[in-house]
Amino acid sequence: MYLSSLSLFNFRQFSTNNDGSPGVTVYLNPTFNLLVGENDSGKTAIIDGIRYLLGSVSEEYIKFNQEDFYSPSKDNYSDHFYIEGIFTDLSDKEAGAFLEWLSFDEEGKYSLRLILRVEKRKNENGIEYLDRRLLAGEEDFESRLDVEARNLLKVTYLKPLRDASAELKPGFRSRLVHILKAHPTFKNTEQENHRLIEVMREANKQIEEYFEDEYIEGHSLINDIENLLSDFYDNLDQSKSKAKFEVSQTDLNSILRKLSLNTEDVNLGLGNLNLLFIATELLLLNNYLSTEEIIGPNITLIEEIEAHLHTQAQIRLIKFLEEELKKEHNNSQF
Repeated sequence: MYLSSLSLFNFRQFSTNNDGSPGVTVYLNPTFNLLVGENDSGKTAIIDGIRYLLGSVSEEYIKFNQEDFYSPSKDNYSDHFYIEGIFTDLSDKEAGAFLEWLSFDEEGKYSLRLILRVEKRKNENGIEYLDRRLLAGEEDFESRLDVEARNLLKVTYLKPLRDASAELKPGFRSRLVHILKAHPTFKNTEQENHRLIEVMREANKQIEEYFEDEYIEGHSLINDIENLLSDFYDNLDQSKSKAKFEVSQTDLNSILRKLSLNTEDVNLGLGNLNLLFIATELLLLNNYLSTEEIIGPNITLIEEIEAHLHTQAQIRLIKFLEEELKKEHNNSQF
């Protein structure tokens, strides 16, 4: 199956026409698509429209902004936007997976219609909120798409890169964490018993023992702290003066947030760092292409493919993607 068309209603710069038809409908090739246009012509709106509708494999959080709603004039915004996608060329297994929401096109072939409705509403206290509903099915007969079905539609998304090195650095908002967590190394194992957690626990234990057992001139650092702390408590509360060094949490998320990724070469330019980031992101795609029969469209979105890459690197990257599409079991859509 593949995404054959995307329609935008009151989304970004695309309004809804007077007859209720979408502001724009884009018809897509089942394998490779390239969007070319001037600045602010709507390329990102199309990419984000697909991403908002389908979600991403790396489970990134999507927060809707005021600017997502069509603005006919300054400080005046629409109170809703809709994004509609049509999937065609479904296999029998794919039709079975989406049976509850399935319809048929004019030729009698399987078709799947998705629509994301985002509307501004107010609760009983007058507080405004966004009502978000992802529905599927024929118009006027839609129903909510369940989680299992949504997971089959998620896309691999390579965001526009301004600073690839920042994306691969450790931290709470690390993109690398989302990529790694979606990889089979971490996704298909019980996190509590993961080998990486055992390694970190042993390392933490050795570091803690160092501060407890390492003596300089008859004193350990932890004992010095406890001796000072004991002066703050009376004799009945001396147990509260006991202290212990702890290095870090040993759950898998905490460990992955401390990782960074770089090549062994130093002082790489932005173009080479972008290629490293793209290779890392494509781990998510290769994860889904590792089986012979894949259910779902397997869409990969690459935004601003030219960012910081010289022409030869752009061509090599595009040729790589073309070669991926030639592989026997590859039903991807780029």
